[in-house]
Order: sequence, then structure tokens, then C-alpha cells
Amino acid sequence: MPVISVFTGEDKGQRLGFIAENLDFYKRLGKKTVLLASRDTFGLAKDGYVLASGYVEDVPVDFAMEALYAIGDTNKGAKFLSKILVTEEEMRNAKEPFWERCARNIIESVAKTAAKAEAFARKNTQPPYVSLSSRMGRIMADAAEKKYSKSKETYWWEKFEDGTINLLIYNNAPNTAAGIISVTQSHLDVLCRISASERAPLLKDDEKTIVIYGPAYDEDELRAIFSVLSLRFKDAVFFFPEAQEYRSLISKLDVDAICSSDVPMTDPATKSVIFGRQSVTPFFKSKVYETTGFERLTFLEYETPDALPPGEAIALMNSKWRIVKVPCIRIEPEEPKLSYEEKDETIKDLLRVTPKTVKEQETEREQFITEEDLDKYGLEILTDDFIWDLEELENDDEDQ
Repeated sequence: MPVISVFTGEDKGQRLGFIAENLDFYKRLGKKTVLLASRDTFGLAKDGYVLASGYVEDVPVDFAMEALYAIGDTNKGAKFLSKILVTEEEMRNAKEPFWERCARNIIESVAKTAAKAEAFARKNTQPPYVSLSSRMGRIMADAAEKKYSKSKETYWWEKFEDGTINLLIYNNAPNTAAGIISVTQSHLDVLCRISASERAPLLKDDEKTIVIYGPAYDEDELRAIFSVLSLRFKDAVFFFPEAQEYRSLISKLDVDAICSSDVPMTDPATKSVIFGRQSVTPFFKSKVYETTGFERLTFLEYETPDALPPGEAIALMNSKWRIVKVPCIRIEPEEPKLSYEEKDETIKDLLRVTPKTVKEQETEREQFITEEDLDKYGLEILTDDFIWDLEELENDDEDQ
């Protein structure tokens, strides 16, 4: 991960001030900015596009569509997406990489098939449309169901399939196919969880920051989100306040990062390291010795970080040491809204008192079954306590 700049210090207000200052600087440069936020840092850019699955402010994103659009070629985009979902690290660390290789091949095929099938649907049918990520999930579910049920049914999307699903799932031995399906589904589920289920507009490449609310996702989901965003916005700068909480994730990313942390974060490619007030650490001593041959910065007003006054820091930039100003800010802990103020109609009906007119009349459930229900669900409908034989009901109606 090419770290542009990292600030370490004991004062949280100074760490947040460093991120806020750089966030504003890169926005003024016209760079796309992406912020990984927590409850303590959400207020840094809450006016941006918020990605927070399950929360009210969540902006719907179709990450499969974002990846394909970023590449501009369906086949190559599908390959990139498969590598994002099944990483090289996973392939190397797998005890039996055969399963991961198959999963990657199937995801690539499913992505191509879904893109062509969904393009056909949007060109020839009326909305609403599902997202590309959702279409991928549906195709995988159909393929698994067809294999497990030994069905001979042909799905409409199969005319767009390139033969990979047929080879690795339909024509494979049952146990092998089941293993491939399981591993593939575990990777594809990550994409489906972070993506909108319905068609969503592309993210805008404008001055607004994309704010990812970290607590809404697990590490695999965050890695997939950042990987797609770095593909989509190639010149974006990614901000990681309180980066010590995401060290494992950050180490797996290939993005231009600006971090703040209460512990040292080492990376040979880091262009600048800023030390706020803190005790003298072995990391600080090593950087001083590496660049000057001494253990103290005798040529500066403050030789070590523990001597710094509030608002100042010692910076190492391009192998040169200097004293710099770093603002200190305070932000009230905040998080996206978890619930809507106005309840939807279904919830209102669930809470509704039974109307007096309904209490006074005897109502049989079968009177609510329509011809459309018959066409959709077949001749039997399973209820809580018994099965209606609708064919028998129809015969009874004819007799009457």
C-alpha cells in the first residue's frame, strides 16, 4: 500500500485535525477522496456519499457494475471482478487452491453472463430491473438449484453463458460440483451483501467525499469495496483516521493512503511521516538515525516528540526534518441513522389495531386467493397450519 503520509501521536484531536486538513487540501486539488469512518470520525465528511449498509443514509451502489464500467470492457471487467472477489493471497494460502481457481473462473463467467443477460433484459423488458450484482447472485442460485435437483430446465440466461458453468457445475461429479458451488457462493455473497439489489446509478466523480462507515461491514466486505473504488477512481486519495483499528485491512490494499494512528505505521514507500506529541519510540529513533546518523534532531527547536507543545509536530518529508503546524479539532461521536422516522405501510399494518368491522365478520383466508395467485404459486398453497388443495376448491365452486 503506497502511503502518502502518516501522522502518529497521542492526541486524538491532533490526529483528526491532520486528516481533516489533508481531506480539505486534496478536495481543493480536485482529487476524489474516500474516507473510512467510524463513530468517532463520521463527522469529518458526513455531507458526502455515505456507504453504510443497513443504515438510512446508505447510498445504493452496484459494485459489479462499477467494476465493469471502470474497465470499459465486459470480458476484462469480469476478470478483474473475479480477482477482487477471489484474491491472489487466498489462492496462495489455500490448502487446496483447486477450489479457489474454480470459484474465480465461475465468478468471471457469471459476471459476463449476468452483464449480457441484464443488458438484454433492460433493452427488451419493462422496469424494474435488478442490479448486476443481484443478477449474478440469481444466476448462481439458479445454477446450483439446477444441479442439485437434476433438472433439465433451461434458464433464459443460459444462452449468454460461455460454457464454464456447464463444465464446472452441470457436467461435474455431484460432490465436486457441490464443493465448487459452496466456495464460489462464499465469495459471491460478499459482492451481494455490499451491493444494492435493484438497479442503481453509478457513483459520481465529483468533489464529494465517499464516506464508508466501517462498522457496517466486515473486513472482506471493506476490502472488496476499496478494491472496486480504487479501480473506479484511479487517482483517488483514501483516508484512514485511527488507522490502528484497520491495520490488517490496510496492509492488503493497493491505494494511495493518508493515515493517522496512535501507534507507528511503517511502510518503506511512505513519503512523509509526522510525529505529534508522544513518547520517544524506537520507530522515531530509527528514522532519525536512518536519515541523520544521530538519535536526536539537534538542529530543530524541538529535538524529540515528547518536547512538542500543542499544535506542533515533527515532520520527515523527502528525507528532511522540520517543525510543522497541525490543527487540533474535536468532533462529537456520531453515526448514520439506523431507523427511519416514518414507518412504512407494512410496519404500520403490523401495528394496527384490528378494525371493528373485521372483528364482527368471519373471514376465510381462501377468499383472498386470486387467479393470479394460482398462476404464480400453483394448485397448492402452504399456510401456517394446513395445505389447501385449490383444484378441489375449484371443483367445489363448480358444483355450487
